[in-house]
Amino acid sequence: MRPLLFEGLNHMSAVPPSAVVVIGAGPVGLTLAAELARQGIGCRIIDKADGPKTISKALVLHVRAQEVLATMGCLDHFLRRAVPMQSVRVHAYGRVIGAWHLGKGVDSPYRAPIIIGQGETEQLLAEHLQRVSATLPTPVSIEWQVGLEAIRQEGEQIVATLRHADGQLEEIHPDWLIGCDGAESVVRKGVHLAFEGERYTGEQFIQADAHIAWAFRPGESHLFLTRKGFGMVIEMPDSLVRIFLSVPDESPPLQRDPTLAEVQQTLVDLGQIQATLSAPTWLSRFRTGRAMTPRFREGRVFLAGDACHVHVPIGGQGMNTGIQDAFNLGWKLAAVIQGQAPQDLLDTYEPERMPVAQTVLHGTDMAYRRVLQSSPRVRFIARTLG
Repeated sequence: MRPLLFEGLNHMSAVPPSAVVVIGAGPVGLTLAAELARQGIGCRIIDKADGPKTISKALVLHVRAQEVLATMGCLDHFLRRAVPMQSVRVHAYGRVIGAWHLGKGVDSPYRAPIIIGQGETEQLLAEHLQRVSATLPTPVSIEWQVGLEAIRQEGEQIVATLRHADGQLEEIHPDWLIGCDGAESVVRKGVHLAFEGERYTGEQFIQADAHIAWAFRPGESHLFLTRKGFGMVIEMPDSLVRIFLSVPDESPPLQRDPTLAEVQQTLVDLGQIQATLSAPTWLSRFRTGRAMTPRFREGRVFLAGDACHVHVPIGGQGMNTGIQDAFNLGWKLAAVIQGQAPQDLLDTYEPERMPVAQTVLHGTDMAYRRVLQSSPRVRFIARTLG
């Protein structure tokens, strides 16, 4: 029996929106703000960026995240604009060894992951936030070009300083503050939580969202495992594909973003295939690593998503884990604020979410090492047994 997801408090509160401040208007912050609003709690949500993302970046929504979005009441909007990821054909060390059929045996009403760019995800979550907060005394709107400058806690009081686009400083005293501001989290640094882990060395990653012409039929994604590295081609909406490739990394400074020609040649070399890429919408080069904080809470300050855990992007789990963090914290915080639950309920956030993050970090680390640092024995097993 699957656990039931919390369905809502259905109780409108007169709590001022300044009582809760969410730092970061990415998928995690938007999920949190929307879930608070769905439960009748307003908030301020701020982001130092100029505006919403337009690039795809994270693009997989797994079935558990789909269940969360369904409970929030917005999944249908995603399903209309996403494409299902039903199978991945695996090419290992010179031969096709089979395919992962991702919808088989899934204990969920949603049968497979869906693919939708992060820019689209943020837009849909922002629209959902607008809808669910419309009935609040003060509807929630994202405050762009507002950044957190400093934060401290004095007993039960939070003192935070915001910097606006014109340079004006604003001191605020929220009851609760949640850092959804990514791997370089100002919130995490402000409350002096360590972010311990490691940077992976020896490889860097290049990727592109582009159109592709090759011999494979549509309807499948492809994974290429080779002695030189690995690559993946994932089907996206609008006839685009995401190409994600590892390349040797011997010089510390990161070069500029890759050219489309570099991505195409690397894919051809790794996959030993013929492919032509065109009309890219995004090109990126980066290194990766893993890290996690020892706690997800410091007094009345919470962390969610990449602000408290990051990992190598194998399996597309980062955004999903963060969305689930935010949903877990959102309904609990609303229940406490509205007096429907004791503050002890908030003590369950970390013990419920930290093991999930630990499992994801361990699993992606093992996958990374087995793929990019595979032994002759592992390669032999993959080739012969699949």
